[in-house]
Amino acid sequence: MPSVQQSLSHFGRKTLFRLLFGSLVVSFIPLPEKYYLGNRGEPFFAPIAPLLLLLASGLVCISWWVLVVLMWPLGKFGRLVFGRSVFTIK
Repeated sequence: MPSVQQSLSHFGRKTLFRLLFGSLVVSFIPLPEKYYLGNRGEPFFAPIAPLLLLLASGLVCISWWVLVVLMWPLGKFGRLVFGRSVFTIK
């Protein structure tokens, strides 16, 4: 099973670009407004879908980095108190 870092790296390098292109193409389809990002075919609103996808993916990556930064001192503290690392990042 790949680690979170490997999965995020693979997603960012390969899957994300396909999804960005696909979401841009699908956003030109004239869907009603009640559907997800339905814009009645207005091309002015088409870049919203890839932008939201990029924003959501970026927030996932940033939250992982924050967790890694927070786990580092907790791992040092666990090693000090328990004699072994409580949190391991692979």
